[in-house]
Parts: sequence; structure tokens; C-alpha cells
Amino acid sequence: MKRWKKALSGLLMAALMVTGISFPENVFAVSAGMDGLPSVVDSGIGKKVDTNSTIDGTYNFTPVIGANTKVSFGSTDGTKWDNQFCVNGEKYAQVCSKWWPLSDIGDNGNTRSFIPYERLKGKMYAEYTNVGNANGLPVTMRIWFLDWQNTNISGYPGYEDVDNVVVSVDNTKGGATPVIDIKGLKWIKVRFSYYDENGNPLKVKGHFTLSDLDYSQGFYIDGKVDGIYVTKEADDRLIYDARTDAIWSAKKGSNADDGTSPDNPEGWVTYTYEGDSQTMVFYNGGTIQNVDGPGKGLTTVQSYPKDFTFTGGDAIFNGWKGSSRTEATDWHVWNTSEFGYTSEMVMHQTKNVDLVIKKADETTGEALKGAEFTVYKMQGGQWVTYTKAEWKDEYKAYRALNLHAEDSEGGKFKVVETKNPTGYTGTWEHEFTAEKEGVVTLTLDATNARKTGQITITKTGENNKKTFRCGI
Repeated sequence: MKRWKKALSGLLMAALMVTGISFPENVFAVSAGMDGLPSVVDSGIGKKVDTNSTIDGTYNFTPVIGANTKVSFGSTDGTKWDNQFCVNGEKYAQVCSKWWPLSDIGDNGNTRSFIPYERLKGKMYAEYTNVGNANGLPVTMRIWFLDWQNTNISGYPGYEDVDNVVVSVDNTKGGATPVIDIKGLKWIKVRFSYYDENGNPLKVKGHFTLSDLDYSQGFYIDGKVDGIYVTKEADDRLIYDARTDAIWSAKKGSNADDGTSPDNPEGWVTYTYEGDSQTMVFYNGGTIQNVDGPGKGLTTVQSYPKDFTFTGGDAIFNGWKGSSRTEATDWHVWNTSEFGYTSEMVMHQTKNVDLVIKKADETTGEALKGAEFTVYKMQGGQWVTYTKAEWKDEYKAYRALNLHAEDSEGGKFKVVETKNPTGYTGTWEHEFTAEKEGVVTLTLDATNARKTGQITITKTGENNKKTFRCGI
């Protein structure tokens, strides 16, 4: 969806690395540099889906910004996000609030910008604490900004601040998702990394639905992707290029501005993955012929339009102007592209449950190790053993992950404490049903009482003999 006349926006992570594939000759008229290239489905790297399709629901995790998510912006060397573009752009042209209605550029807000100096590559990050659960654990996500190619301006050495990187948020199902907007840059490399609440890398199984891919933009993913799915409308527009190992938008969108919008299926791509991070490169429109190989930058020098005027720190922020040294009267001159993802998808997912049991002493609340929990499924109208919930020291809980609804009649399950911890007694069980698509984390509390008994103590003295009884 193009926000202004020349604004280019896109989606995040719709590229897939595949090598050694022989492609069919099903091609169509496309953007410059894309002639003769196959569609995503025809290339063999993706599958076509619709509202009647179902995919593996264990790929359920998508980082979503909710009411309990903490958003922060930092760096590894203490460099602050200067936020210059957002503050001045909002003051003079309301650029952030117009583009992203959920944006907040305040001190504790969800939107920030930084000038992408060469020295900051690999150091800047946006952090989102509590963007959902994976494997029964809360997830923290960091977006790392790894590499880019600054604009070259003849006669103005050191003018990297004509470029900007903006991070904001957009609406999605269940909350919001990050959106990245690059000003001046024609490509950028980012990494989405996942951590547990202690800051350790966390492996997740998830999916992204990428929407709103505009004309001639492209994406490359550095890593393994388990599946990629496109709607018919999206496959009619997207191609796979083996030379760049990326997916590109070959045709204009159907919107009045030649772009697409998040609710338009012609831009929808969903891919599934497993791992603790994904690294990707986003390419702005018209760059396919100049990409220097898979995941690399451009072979050409990135130059600024000749009609730009540099006026110093008092520049007025109109249209696409956003740096400290730029002023122009024509919106066409600012090169900008936006990319992001959504938690929605066109197809359905299978139903699954991640079971987490917190076992504790009913008096002290101390976590108890040494119990045994057996999970049963319904088969032939009877409960039969399905799996065990295993104790995990690092989480102080028992877990049985990926309980599949299709494995049990009606998606019904029962968990029973089949062995007490040493020194404890009691019975406990719980029945539940897998009813929702994807993966639902079910956390249950179970307690045990210490075993009690009676001992007799006989105390004798010179003149008496007394017996005491006490319970333990």
C-alpha cells in the first residue's frame, strides 16, 4: 500500500533460499529484470492455498505486540536511537501518526528512528518483551539491524544522515506487529531473534504471513524455511529468482496506486520456520538487476536525486523529508519502503495443546520434582496412554508439548498424576479438549501434601515413665 505518490511499502520475510531446482517454463510479462522467471508455485518452492487448506498447527508462534508487551530500543555500545526523523517529521508533517495510527514517539513509546551510520551496523536493536508464548514459555523478540548501503552524495562526504531507519507498529489480529520503514536506503539486512525470559536464545516453531508486497520489491531469507504458502492472487504476481535466491513482486497491485494492501490476498504469503532467529534482506523496488548475489547488497552506487537541496539543521520536514540536511518541494525525490508482517493467514491450522503442569507443596508452595504425569487420549471410547509429561529443571515444571487433536477422538485428553513425589501423597487428574487452531498453552496447578504418620516416644526417669505421641 503506497502511503504517498512514490512511497513503496511491502511485507517482511517473503524470500526463500532454494538451490539446485529445475524450473518449469511457465512465465509471464514482468518488471524489468524478471522476464522468464517462474512463479513461486511453478518454481517448486511454494504451495498454493486457499480458505479450505489446512497446514501443521505446531507452527503456531507469531510474535504479536499485546497489552503486556514492553517495547524498548537499544544498542550494544550505548548509542541512543536519535529519533530525529520521528520527532521532526511528526512536528512538521505528522508523518508517523498518519502512516501508523498506533505509533507513539514519546519517551516510552513504540516508535523510534535512527540514522544508519556505517559504524552502527550490527549494534542497533528494537526489543519486544512478552510477544507471546512458545514451548510454554514467554518470548522476547529482538530485531537486529545488521547491514545496509548508505546513500552516496557527490560533493557531500559524510552525509549519511540523509538516510533513516524507522520502526513502528501496525494493526494485526490479536494486537500489533512491528513495521520497519527505510528512508533513502534501497536495501537492509535484519535479524529477528527470540529469547526466553532469562535472555537465552529460544527455539520456536512459527509462521509469518507477509502482506502488502508492492511492485518490484524482493526478499531473501538466510536460513531454513520449512514451508511457504501463497494464495492464487499472490502467485500471479510473485516470482522466484535463482540468481538472487529471492522472491520478487513482478506485477503491480490492483489498488488505485498500483500497490497492494494488507487485506488484499494478492499480496499474502505465509511461511513456516523453526529456530531461534531468522535473518533476511529486504530490497526496494527496481533493484533485482543490481543485487550482487544471494543475500548481498547492490553492485551499483546508491546515489541521491540531483534535485535535492541541502540546507543544514534547520531543514523543514515536509513530504518525505526526514533528515537533518534535506529540503525538497517534490515528494517524488524521497526513496522510502516499508515492510512488516501479520499474524493472520488465509488457511486453517491443525489443533494442538502444549501442557504445562506446575507441581507444588500445598503448604509451602515449593516446586516438587519426582512426580509422574501420564497423558491419555480417547480411543474407541476409552482412555489409552498417549505420552508422559517430563520434568524440566530450568522451568520448575512438567511439560508435554504438541498434543495433537487429530490423535484423539474429539480432541479429548486426560492427564493423571500416576506417581507422587517421594514423601508426598494425594491424587490429581484433569480432562481437557484441544479446540482451537494452532497451539494453545494449557498451564495447570497441582499440589501434594506431605505424608503424615505417628510415632511413640517413651521417656523414663528415675521416678516416672511417660509416653508421648505426636503426628508427623
